[in-house]
Amino acid sequence: RYLRPSQYIEEFYPGSGMCGATIINWIKIGKLGGTRTPTGRYLVCIDEDVGNPADRISELVRFLES
Repeated sequence: RYLRPSQYIEEFYPGSGMCGATIINWIKIGKLGGTRTPTGRYLVCIDEDVGNPADRISELVRFLES
């Protein structure tokens, strides 16, 4: 499924203070899977088998460290 960057933040990292531009930059440099629509909007590609919240925190830490 595909989410807008703001939806991705709300679902996976609520209260983190991240903005949509951060997610778009991650898509552009390849840290996060995503696509660009014909109208120029970015969408994050999400696997349906999402892990538990601890896995999401670990994922965020890996993103920030790289």
